[in-house]
Amino acid sequence: MSDMPDTDLGRTRMASASDGAGTDPRAGVGEAQDGPAEEEVKALRVLRRGFAMSPELRRGLPVIAAVGLFAAVGRLIVPVMVQLVLDHGVIGPAGYRPGVVWALSLAALGAVLVVAAAGRFALIQLVRMAESVLLGLRVRAFEHIHRLSLATHTESRRGVLVARVTSDIEAMAIFMQWGAMSWTINPVLIVATLAVMLFYSWQLTLLVLVLHLLVLPFMRWVQRRQIAAHSRVRDRVADTMGHTSETVSAAAVIRAYGYRGAVRTRLDRAVDRQYEAQMSAFKWWAFLMPTVDLVSSVALAAALVVGVTWSEELGIGAGGLVAFVFLVRLLMRPISEIGEVFDTTQSALAAWWKVLGVLDTPVEVVEPTPSEARPLPGGPLAVEVRSVDFAYRTGGLVLRGVDVSIPADANVAVVGETGSGKTTFARLLARLADPTAGE
Repeated sequence: MSDMPDTDLGRTRMASASDGAGTDPRAGVGEAQDGPAEEEVKALRVLRRGFAMSPELRRGLPVIAAVGLFAAVGRLIVPVMVQLVLDHGVIGPAGYRPGVVWALSLAALGAVLVVAAAGRFALIQLVRMAESVLLGLRVRAFEHIHRLSLATHTESRRGVLVARVTSDIEAMAIFMQWGAMSWTINPVLIVATLAVMLFYSWQLTLLVLVLHLLVLPFMRWVQRRQIAAHSRVRDRVADTMGHTSETVSAAAVIRAYGYRGAVRTRLDRAVDRQYEAQMSAFKWWAFLMPTVDLVSSVALAAALVVGVTWSEELGIGAGGLVAFVFLVRLLMRPISEIGEVFDTTQSALAAWWKVLGVLDTPVEVVEPTPSEARPLPGGPLAVEVRSVDFAYRTGGLVLRGVDVSIPADANVAVVGETGSGKTTFARLLARLADPTAGE
């Protein structure tokens, strides 16, 4: 059979290849994944869809809670023990008591070791859960792509579906390796730290909390722009892969017609657009991170000044104040990581949204269930084609009123001029697509 594409199919591919932005308005799956409106990419919406599509993630929630709890307890032991050692073993009413210091220090060491061992076990389970989520998502994406119809693959820009199961999944993997750990540990650590700080001095805790709350509206404003910027990055990555794939597959034609300069210019533009999108996304991270660090430093300085100046009025002793400073420093760490965590998270959410777009693409060629499948006899099969019409999503009919009877075990050649529908007819016989009419 001829390998020449049909006229309509050829026009579709040429339009896709010549589209510099990679947003062919006629595209089916390409449009659904490459060009979502910025307001559609909402973090909570992505999380809801992601949890619904990833049962491994739902099953791993107890592990996530355990990791956060062990990490929070392990980090809070040291500030509390410092306060106890100072107040009861160093500067207490009885003066320096080495026995108390040694006993409390050994107790703290034992508690830290136990919590560290339990936390490591829970962390290993979290890593396994994260990898199973990525594996399940990648397998489901591959399975769904292979079930998509010929028209969907034809109208999708070359390289887009490859980007969904490679670079987008890799962006999620980077998040799972570090960002997911931070989101697991830091919220529990922040809540637990604030609870212990309230125990020492609710006034100083309120001061620190108010100063940090002032940055929340700014963080929300940046977060919306970060996820939109990272969504554009995923689109530009798909464009670069598409241009590269088209160039490699058409290398012989490019050399034959002397299109090297034009193709190189198009590739350079695609790389430049990806670079500009990536730098635009990094800009928000570079803007947020020092702002959060500045607010955290101001909160620490304010708590220290107020605590030293009005320690008697606040009812906090030297040991309690030292422990409070330790706790504020402990609180600063997850807060100072917010900028980098947000950047990694927005990149992963944008990538997740693209992969979910693939999984939401409707399957037009539905395979029959085992109960509905028609049993076939053994050996070669005969083929009966009755009044078959076929049209791609764009343009008119490619095949019209085809009636063919091919006996079993026959060798048949399909001949015809370019664009007459030879390849389309062969694909219909292999059920890579379903006819528009007929059977």
